[in-house]
Amino acid sequence: MRLQMSDTVIGIVIYFLFSTLLELITGKSFIKLIIYFFKNIFS
Repeated sequence: MRLQMSDTVIGIVIYFLFSTLLELITGKSFIKLIIYFFKNIFS
């Protein structure tokens, strides 16, 4: 349980690194793709 907070922080850092890398490669924002994905589900 003690490592849960640091695991969350590491996960967030990895997520932002991955999204930035994906944006550089594809020219598309990973966050925008996720928002678009959720809008299609909940609309």
